[in-house]
Amino acid sequence: MRREPDALCEKCTLYKLCKSPIMEGDGPDNPVYLMVGEGPGATEDENDKPFQGQAGKFLRREVSDAGISNSK
Repeated sequence: MRREPDALCEKCTLYKLCKSPIMEGDGPDNPVYLMVGEGPGATEDENDKPFQGQAGKFLRREVSDAGISNSK
């Protein structure tokens, strides 16, 4: 179930500027590792997915190279 912006979001005025103020996670339902990002960039906001920009692509490549799967 997707959470929609609520009173907690209103405390931060940035939610008014975002296309995707609440972003769903990506990956398995019961992960071994959890990556938490701060302040999604324009690419993440546009795609409504985390770690999609240049830094996210770098992170995904490094995680994959370390043998950690992001498959569901």
